[in-house]
Amino acid sequence: ISNKLNIKYGKMLKNKKIICQLGSIGPTHFLKEIILSSKYLPKNYIIIIGGVSVRGYASFLKSKVKKLNLANKILIIENISDSLWFEILSKSSIGLCFYQGNYFSHQNMAGTSQKFNNFIFFNKPMLVNKNYDFKKFKKRFNIYNMLNPQKPKEIANNINSLLNNKK
Repeated sequence: ISNKLNIKYGKMLKNKKIICQLGSIGPTHFLKEIILSSKYLPKNYIIIIGGVSVRGYASFLKSKVKKLNLANKILIIENISDSLWFEILSKSSIGLCFYQGNYFSHQNMAGTSQKFNNFIFFNKPMLVNKNYDFKKFKKRFNIYNMLNPQKPKEIANNINSLLNNKK
């Protein structure tokens, strides 16, 4: 685990709870909705979206963040190293694990997703989308909350609920 996050973004992250979404930065992970959800979160929360950009999608999201004046609530980091990836995971309070059902693989991510397994490894609570695969997995292992990621307010409400739940 590195200390690059503190060195480069320490001032921005000071006294903030980190919510992270790590993996592909592309249009099939409800990233626009995640960004919009930040409008409904307290000032002491920040969402980090990190990973490899798919066809310049990170640039599109960065311009959206700037246009919506959310630069103090959203941090998008591209092409992160393994050590930075693990640093973000270790410092995060919640993980976001959303997949649109456009692809067969995205319909079957419970237990196979890298981000999902990273959140389990780091013992992080997570939010996932409601699909058949996650519903089936939850019956055996109740380790996450499910929601409709198409609704930014629902994402924010679930983040608030998890971070304010002492259990």
